[in-house]
Amino acid sequence: MGMRDILVLIDREPSPVEPYALALAAALKAHATAACVIPEPQAARYGGWEIPSDIFRQAREQLRQEAEKALGNFAAAAQLAGVACETLVMTTEPRDPDRGLARLAGHFDMVVIEQADPAAPAASNDLAEIVLFGSGRPVLMVPYIQRDGPAFGTVLVAWDGSQVAARSVGDAVPLLTSAKRVQVVTVLAGRQERPEIPGFDIVSHLSRHGINVELRKLVVAGNVANTLLSHATDVGADLLIMGGYGHSRFREFVLGGTTRTIMQTMTVPTFMAH
Repeated sequence: MGMRDILVLIDREPSPVEPYALALAAALKAHATAACVIPEPQAARYGGWEIPSDIFRQAREQLRQEAEKALGNFAAAAQLAGVACETLVMTTEPRDPDRGLARLAGHFDMVVIEQADPAAPAASNDLAEIVLFGSGRPVLMVPYIQRDGPAFGTVLVAWDGSQVAARSVGDAVPLLTSAKRVQVVTVLAGRQERPEIPGFDIVSHLSRHGINVELRKLVVAGNVANTLLSHATDVGADLLIMGGYGHSRFREFVLGGTTRTIMQTMTVPTFMAH
């Protein structure tokens, strides 16, 4: 089964995620739904005075107009690219801002989102985390410096034999079958290995899908995330497939170290599932 229905989360300002997502949708023959998430302004007090509600209404309307303009531009670009498209302005729910987005994302095969520019004010990958841990759907994160469209020349699969890694590989099969070369990469980080040869069985599994796949073992250099990204640069990888790791704490997911570092420092589009 291919990926025929993707959600693209866009900002109110143009970004590399839009042309990348449209080219990806065209390559996959997928329908694209573009959503722009805007916060719901909340009443507040300043210096002991309550800010008038009409100011919040004006702020809300301005955000909506900016979102609709961005979505209109996306729809126009989709039409030129021959991609079936619809758009949605999504306002976060004040009492539970995460639930609506996670619920929406759960109705798609994949969610495409841009990595936050660390130099931007209040930069955050919160939306990606909400989708990754709350929707049950994979996320394809596009670096904020991305200039090229999607390519599947060399695809890396980060493999450690875990349930999360298996989920990411299973979700990514429709993309992996388009790759010219797939390299399953295991990073030996000094801990005791599993009884089986790491990566051997998953290589056999992927080869049965007709995928040109090989196994590569790397010795950790600094940390796992930097080792993966350095190797991705060395081999000219077009895409990285990996599990999105985290653990629950007080009903919230806390990112694992490798996942956090990849999100913050990625230089290659990265497909993650949890």
